[in-house]
Amino acid sequence: MHRFLLVLIVFFGWSPVLAELVNPSFESDLSGWDIQTVEFVSWSSDDANGSATSGSVEQVSPSPGGGGVGSAISQCIDVEAVEFPVLFRASAKVLEEGEPGVNAVVLFFEYRGPDCTNFVGFVQDFPVNLGVEDWQSKSVLYSPDDAKARTVGIRLGILKEVGTGEGGRVFYDNVVFGSPTNLFQDRFEMLD
Repeated sequence: MHRFLLVLIVFFGWSPVLAELVNPSFESDLSGWDIQTVEFVSWSSDDANGSATSGSVEQVSPSPGGGGVGSAISQCIDVEAVEFPVLFRASAKVLEEGEPGVNAVVLFFEYRGPDCTNFVGFVQDFPVNLGVEDWQSKSVLYSPDDAKARTVGIRLGILKEVGTGEGGRVFYDNVVFGSPTNLFQDRFEMLD
C-alpha cells in the first residue's frame, strides 16, 4: 500500500498550496475585488480574449500625473503557506485620451499580518502595458522581498507620467497569481 501511494505522489506530483485571486477574469462584475474609490473603477464588457460572456475592469485616474501609480482596486492574498516563486500574469489595455505617458502598472504590497495588515514597506511594481491601445499580456515569476510576508496586496494601477488629469484609462483582464504551472493553463507564454 505504501509503495502504491508513493508511486501516485511521484507520478501525479505533490501540489503546493496555491494562492489564487477571486474573479481574475472579471466574468460579469468586480466581485472578489476591494474597490477603494468607486467613482474611478467600473466593470467593462471589453474582454481581452474577445469573449461576449466576460469582461474586464476599467480604471481612470483624475491625477494630473507626476509619476505616481494610482490604484482604486485591489485584492489581498494569503501567501503564508505558498511555495515561491509563483506566476503573476495580467493583460492590460491603455487608452491615453490625450494624456501622454499613461501606463498599466501592478503593485505588490507585502504585509507581515493577516488580511494585509502590518505593512513592512516592501513594494514591487510590474509594468503590464506601457501605453499600447491594444491588449498586452505580461508574466513574471513573483517572490516577496520580505521573507516573513504572510499576505500580499495586489493593486491594479494606472500610472500617468505627465498630463492634465482629464484623460487616460486602463483596462485589466486575466489576472493570475498562483502556481507556475498556470503558465501552461491556456496557452504558452514567454516570461518577460
